[in-house]
Amino acid sequence: MSTARNVPLPIWLLATACGGVLGGVTYGLSQVPSASVVSALSLGAAIILFFYFSERKALKSIGARLQVAAQQSSIIEAINGLSADNSELVRTVQHHAKDMRDLLENLTDAVIIVDQDATVSKINEAALGFFNIASFQKQSLIEITRSPKLQRLAEEAKLGTKTKEEIVLPRSKITAKVLATPRHDGGAMLVMRDVTKVRRLERVRRDFVANVSHELRTPVSILSANTETLLEGDVPGDIAKKLLESSQRNSLRLAQLIADLLDLAKLESGTFGNPPESIDVSEMLHQVVALLKNKVNTKEQDIVISGDELSIWADRLAAEQVFYNFINNAINYIPQGGRIEIRLSQLANSGKVAVNDNGPGIAPKHRARIFERFYRVDPGRSKELGGTGLGLSICKHLVENNNGEIGYDTSDLGGACFWATFPLATS
Repeated sequence: MSTARNVPLPIWLLATACGGVLGGVTYGLSQVPSASVVSALSLGAAIILFFYFSERKALKSIGARLQVAAQQSSIIEAINGLSADNSELVRTVQHHAKDMRDLLENLTDAVIIVDQDATVSKINEAALGFFNIASFQKQSLIEITRSPKLQRLAEEAKLGTKTKEEIVLPRSKITAKVLATPRHDGGAMLVMRDVTKVRRLERVRRDFVANVSHELRTPVSILSANTETLLEGDVPGDIAKKLLESSQRNSLRLAQLIADLLDLAKLESGTFGNPPESIDVSEMLHQVVALLKNKVNTKEQDIVISGDELSIWADRLAAEQVFYNFINNAINYIPQGGRIEIRLSQLANSGKVAVNDNGPGIAPKHRARIFERFYRVDPGRSKELGGTGLGLSICKHLVENNNGEIGYDTSDLGGACFWATFPLATS
């Protein structure tokens, strides 16, 4: 039980009694305590009440503070939670940004990002290579690329037009397919793909088809004309003989051309040849020279084989065809009484065979293309000698398919030097 003010009952009774005595109320007591005793009791009761209410007020204050502290703690915990969430969000954004940078730098396509004022803000490693730039500095698009066409595409993209175009870059001469797209900030993004090799291969394919058609058409036309003439009858014997000889030559040329085309198709598809084996190079070269002995004797030429003893690891038929082509070409193109030197040398991991002659050689403007299909330095003379224009191209494929290399140098004899390397045969 407590008073309305929630004061403990004993303290309240004591204070009330003391107050009553002092006011003359005896509460039925036979003897009333002296005034000094009552005063002391009343004072003590007052002091107790004072300290009670003071402590109660202090407790209320502490409780309020504790409640505020608890609220502040909840707020702090919420802030800490938000901070942790923000930190995780920042880490996620940074991770994605790094992924995008890595993706951009590892793209084989060139990427250039242009600001609204036509300044290049970002450029990846591939784009630096496209324009032969060592390092990136913020410059205008035209200063970096020197390409008015790219500038025009960027301007169109900044106006909101997405465009595609194929252009040749001025510095590197790369043929590039360009995609220009607008950006949200009013700038533009240019993505360029190098299609130089693709276009070159397409051109080679077109040239190949055109050359094959031409090479086939010539002997077929001659065969057709000769046959029609003979069928008409009344052809003198000597003329008929010449027509038949011409038909024979062209039929042989046609058969050789078809055989070379089939060999080339097999080489490019990887179905040509036999497993490699150990080959004594000197022995093989003497066999090839023996096959060409009649031509050598007719032109009174001199052939010498010299150098290291070599054993190579290659497809026997492939190596023999390469050596035959090199030597036969030298015999055909050097003059009467000319000289051919076949030199063998052992390199670190391969054996080299070089066929040198004292003929006219090959002009510098032709050297880069002599291993292309149907390419002839002297088309008229090549056809006269029965060549198809595929021999050196086939040799290149044969050598490379056997892990070797092929090339041309100017010979110290004054003419041409065709060479090929093959892996050495191990014991």
